[in-house]
Amino acid sequence: MLYFQGDSGSPLMCQDSTGHWTVQGLMSYGVDGCDGQFKSIVNRFAKVSTSVNWIQSIISINLFVT
Repeated sequence: MLYFQGDSGSPLMCQDSTGHWTVQGLMSYGVDGCDGQFKSIVNRFAKVSTSVNWIQSIISINLFVT
């Protein structure tokens, strides 16, 4: 799977053996360009579990997005 510039914030989803999907990471950054020249790309993800408390605190404050 390839991620590119502009994909920041995209979820890295994993499915367990029961078919349940969870977000494991969020795209931090990818390469600039989408022309197929990339054979081996390293994408960077932020681990969601390390920020769960912060995410929940923000969600509880901002219940409505405008």
